[in-house]
Amino acid sequence: QYFKIIHDLNQNFKNISKIQFAGGELLYQKDFYKVLNMLSFHPNAENIELTFHTNFNANFDIEKLSHLLSNFKKSIIIISIDGGENIYSFFRSGTWNKLESNIEKFKKINDTSELLGSCTTSIYQIMDIENIISSFSKLNLNEFNASIVQVPRYLNPSLLNHNFKKYVSDDIERSYSFTKKIPSLIKTIDYIKDYTLNNLFDIKYFK
Repeated sequence: QYFKIIHDLNQNFKNISKIQFAGGELLYQKDFYKVLNMLSFHPNAENIELTFHTNFNANFDIEKLSHLLSNFKKSIIIISIDGGENIYSFFRSGTWNKLESNIEKFKKINDTSELLGSCTTSIYQIMDIENIISSFSKLNLNEFNASIVQVPRYLNPSLLNHNFKKYVSDDIERSYSFTKKIPSLIKTIDYIKDYTLNNLFDIKYFK
């Protein structure tokens, strides 16, 4: 099926400039590398921007991935981290050390791809926000961002405002000291702070 799809793109969509992969852990899938190889023959490959999501903590061929991505204008790798060293293994398979190692090895041989660290932020992350920001700041990434878990509402981080708003606020403020003045990391905390401290759901969700 992927062969038919990529063949169609190469033959009939010759001016395409952006391709985004979604769903599943692509770096576990051997076909993903075959897809990248086929796309490298696209007539507009040198102008294509590729984006895909990954945990980036698998045992994959780092050199092979870097080589395949070099055939395109740009590649953006969005890494789902969702925790710091303390709680990482609760949310992601693999280990924090493997994630850190893969990032360092990839960055040593690749200076064209952008690595973006993403933190899905729920009530769990808010309770460990200082360690998360501290851990993020140690990773050699180009950008950082966050998304808020709004449903189910009993996981919404703003629920802690019912009884623990001052604690949450204090934790978030202390987190700024770990940003190393990285603009996108500061912006990430600003976003989390603004949402978490300025929303309040029915206390039934808290209970």
